[in-house]
Amino acid sequence: MKLPDIDRLIRQTIRLLEGYQPEAVIYLDRRGRWAKDPQSTRDRISNELWHFIWQSHRTDERLEVLRQLFAPFCGDKTGWAVTGKLYRWLHSAAAPDADEALQVMEVLGALIQRQAWQRNGTAYLPD
Repeated sequence: MKLPDIDRLIRQTIRLLEGYQPEAVIYLDRRGRWAKDPQSTRDRISNELWHFIWQSHRTDERLEVLRQLFAPFCGDKTGWAVTGKLYRWLHSAAAPDADEALQVMEVLGALIQRQAWQRNGTAYLPD
């Protein structure tokens, strides 16, 4: 599996951001299309993640933020291989064709969702 170029991922992300509307509650669906009114946990995480990316894109460090975001997923062959396997698992055997940046965002969102479930599952609830 060929390692993606992080600069190309950054360009793909910036291209995806062109459709982002910060004043609306929108998210990027599994096919890479913007949609309104997120309902599922996955969709709400997508909304928050893309809002964070949009906010960081307005700063001088925007390219560095995106590089740091992509590095764990495609900084080496092992990371990219695991990312690809997770992406295919999330989308069953018939994974839709998607930009590499979208694949990373799907996997990142799933990891955030898992971490949220884990933290909420172990949180103390008073009687």
